[in-house]
Amino acid sequence: MNQYRDTATVSLVGRTESLGATDLPRKGPLARLKRALVYVPTVFLIVLTAPVTLLAVVLVKLTSPGPAFYTQVRLGRNGVPFRIYKIRTMHVDCERDTGPVWATRYDPRAFRVGRILRVLHLDELPQLMNVLRGDMAFVGPRPERPMIAAQLQESIPGYQDRLCVRPGLTGLAQVQFPGDQDLGSVCQKLFADLLYIRAAGPVLDLRILIATVFYLLHLPLSWRLRTLGSIAERSHLIDPTPGSTWDSLAAVYRIPQKPDRILAVQGLRGVAASLVFLAHFLTLFGVYLGSAAGGLAAQAVDTMARHGTDLFLMISGYLIYGMCVRRQLDYGRFLNDRFWRIYPTFLCVFGLYLGLSLAFPGESKVPAEPAAAVAYLLENLALLPGLTGTPPLIVVTWTLGYELLLYVTLPLAIHLTGMRNWTSPQRVAVLAAVWGCYLVYCVTLSPAHARFAVYIAAFLAYEFVRGRRGRLSAGGEAVAMTAVAAGVGGAVLLRAGIVSSPDLPGMAVGFRVVAVSAAVMGVAYCCFGGDGRCSRAFSWSPLRWLGNMSYSFYLTHGLVLKALALAATVLVPAEFRGPWLFWAALPVCYFGAVATSTALFVGVEKRLSFSLRSDPAVPHDDRTCPDVTVDPADTVLDIDASQRTARMTEGNPAFR
Repeated sequence: MNQYRDTATVSLVGRTESLGATDLPRKGPLARLKRALVYVPTVFLIVLTAPVTLLAVVLVKLTSPGPAFYTQVRLGRNGVPFRIYKIRTMHVDCERDTGPVWATRYDPRAFRVGRILRVLHLDELPQLMNVLRGDMAFVGPRPERPMIAAQLQESIPGYQDRLCVRPGLTGLAQVQFPGDQDLGSVCQKLFADLLYIRAAGPVLDLRILIATVFYLLHLPLSWRLRTLGSIAERSHLIDPTPGSTWDSLAAVYRIPQKPDRILAVQGLRGVAASLVFLAHFLTLFGVYLGSAAGGLAAQAVDTMARHGTDLFLMISGYLIYGMCVRRQLDYGRFLNDRFWRIYPTFLCVFGLYLGLSLAFPGESKVPAEPAAAVAYLLENLALLPGLTGTPPLIVVTWTLGYELLLYVTLPLAIHLTGMRNWTSPQRVAVLAAVWGCYLVYCVTLSPAHARFAVYIAAFLAYEFVRGRRGRLSAGGEAVAMTAVAAGVGGAVLLRAGIVSSPDLPGMAVGFRVVAVSAAVMGVAYCCFGGDGRCSRAFSWSPLRWLGNMSYSFYLTHGLVLKALALAATVLVPAEFRGPWLFWAALPVCYFGAVATSTALFVGVEKRLSFSLRSDPAVPHDDRTCPDVTVDPADTVLDIDASQRTARMTEGNPAFR
């Protein structure tokens, strides 16, 4: 660290750049022009974000005692103190006993709503008032607290040079590096700040603002580096060479991984999502196939596609049952996690459908009468249409009612019956009896919810796989695949009318339940029972990427298909439509649905349903977090600077 003690000189992979005080900009026409140009966009952004700010303030007041806003003294240009405005995201007086402490990714001082605001960076919106007042700019080094800045100046004498310009809402350092964790990360960001100060200009500011948008959307670091251009390479102490396109895609679709996660589960979700898409595509575009749409091949494809939802139900049943049987669950925390897994993405799409219903009342499913409309919307918000038989606002959300019922009842049933303490044969016997009784109920009384049998089949599949995990033989896989083929074949024959029982309609329901149960049990055994061919196939990366965002894809693909189907009827004259339109529209619709769901996944699902889980096994972005072990004591800046420097630089590759 001696290179930081006398001058702001940083050694970069074979070259040295000196950024002394004489290189830093002073007041001039460019600075005055930059200041004049910020007023109009600042006022526009304040008005545009006012509803979001108001909503955030209300949520903070409802969920945490204390003021909604808070101010903090920061250092501005030339070291002049000013008060920065923020929405409060942490408990009141959370630093009373610790003093100034660097915030961490899963900071325990933040309350639940505050953590969401921090993930979305909505707590920074009031700083637009600081920009309007002239305390800050849109782009520049981030302002620091006086106490922390004084202690950092003791370790890095060039630290005060960053104060020669106005601090910013975002900056060259912020879009490339994680928050301050240790002295090494501070030095890295200081070097980037000094590079920005020396190269400041409208073009660089625009690049940084675009990179900030990518940062807020959690897009890969490589996207930001390419946007920033050559200055990004110069601002890194460690070579940040962007990865390949494959690496960039992997970063977009990556989610927190647990050590015991079965990769084939993610791939199977991708297959299930594709099958559901295909079912709806056939409904809208199958008419262009003409007479071929009624053939056995088309019916076979349509039948398999319509059972994509059964794969989703099987995966949920398999995983949730296994979770409940393996260990005692904290029921409240479990339901809370399920709530955050389902509702953020659902509410986003629900709001979109509600807006479209208002814009196109002719296509709306919402009743015209106000009281009936309120009841209908509340029923949809509670995810009940799948259980009550009411047509849902979002067609595919009928399955969410099944999922919700599973989450609420299964942990209680296993706990109250003591199934966790039973032997596996005992559980299999009881589950088989329950499945048989439910089959009789569906055949003789009501087939309305026959798909619940898929859950029971998934429970049985877990018991069969649990004792044989990792010991799947070629013969066992062949038997399971035979069961899958028989189940799918039976469902196809039933759909085509080749197998029927007009005198006993309930028998058709029973036959379908048996066929689907056999198929899903075979799929579970092949995919989750070991490292067989099916498991390896479903572990293919693109399938797993689609599986990771399958929930967003599931909710949005219908809207994309509807829009493209309407576009096809408008753009293609009736006399030119034919099978070619079906095959041409298939890839366009599929990749259009993938693109739309990717935006929802990155902007909402990944950030709210995955990023808020304080799981110690959650990996950081390996391209944005340096490999540094942080001592919690070092997050408090009240120890001797020389001791901090020695400890924090030891083992850090940035200072070797």
